[in-house]
Amino acid sequence: MYNDNLFKAYALIWERCAKAMQNKLLARSDYEDEIYNNPIKLLKAIKEHALNYQETCYEMSIISDAFRALWNTTQKENENLQDYTRSFKTSKDILESHLGGPIQLTKYVKVICDDESEIEGYTKKASEQLFAFLYLENASQDKYGSILRSFNSQKSLRNDQYPRNITEANNVLSNHNFDTTRLQKHQKPNRQQNKQQDDGELKNDESPTLSFAQLEGKCYCCGKAGHKSPECRHKEKIPCDEWAINKAQSHAQAKK
Repeated sequence: MYNDNLFKAYALIWERCAKAMQNKLLARSDYEDEIYNNPIKLLKAIKEHALNYQETCYEMSIISDAFRALWNTTQKENENLQDYTRSFKTSKDILESHLGGPIQLTKYVKVICDDESEIEGYTKKASEQLFAFLYLENASQDKYGSILRSFNSQKSLRNDQYPRNITEANNVLSNHNFDTTRLQKHQKPNRQQNKQQDDGELKNDESPTLSFAQLEGKCYCCGKAGHKSPECRHKEKIPCDEWAINKAQSHAQAKK
């Protein structure tokens, strides 16, 4: 019964694979001996190929690309936390699949662990801690920048609160209110600058005194070309009797 279900599971997974994926699997040197009729190893092989596994490429090039992809996996401007977390974990899994395990932080591990029998466990913890920090650092600093500043401040006081893995780091970001104050600081000068620019233009470019002939094709409010009075952004600021059309009428009457 077990073997029958094993074969059925393998056949079901195999049928779901695209033709290109099947060809890649068939070309593997370990297909006949290990993968064939073994659904678990088949899934692992599919994962390797899905994570851009390339047997024909130079190994150091593959590893270099994996490192570069992880370091460049940052939260985009309109990307939510869930999508960013998913893409970061995918890049992390790709890197570890090519390295064959966690990143070896030999010097750091020797500092925190004296027992040789526990080196392997601490190596994995150190790698997870590095990924957690990179995950925080690559998150949107406009939204979460105060978190790292707070952790750094606490660390300087010998109170290490940095998360130890990506799950803990994700919980920190999920429970954090966005740094709206910082966002407002970036936005306020822009609004003030725009207001000052508009006021300056209104002050320096007051509606000129033009003749009716000169106003043809120009705004009746400010007297400039390129738009009409209903679209003029100064029409609410310029008094009605100061409109260019009214000035032209007054000027024409004064000449008479």
